[in-house]
Amino acid sequence: MMWSARHKTRGPSNEPRRVAQWLVRKQPELLGSSQVTLQQIEQLVARALRGPSIDLDTVDDLQTVSEDVLVAVKDRMNEEFEKNLVRPDDPQYQYNRAVDFAGGEEPSDWDD
Repeated sequence: MMWSARHKTRGPSNEPRRVAQWLVRKQPELLGSSQVTLQQIEQLVARALRGPSIDLDTVDDLQTVSEDVLVAVKDRMNEEFEKNLVRPDDPQYQYNRAVDFAGGEEPSDWDD
């Protein structure tokens, strides 16, 4: 089962200690041994709840990344979009704003 802060867990809460305790109760044959401590499980749950740490500059091809990375990248893109969004009731809003962009570095079929 994948734990993520974006989705509700099937456990008692999103608190790492409570989730770790719940996991040990539900899977005593796997997690109840002395080989894995509750603190180790808690640390893994906390890391899973934080989600993957993604540097958008290092993601070259979103077609080849895992689903977790793709969700994280899309979330960051949405956060950046929301941060830059200018709504009609914002003071810096300008209706029908025209922006000239510098020409492309190489010709494209789109320019025809």
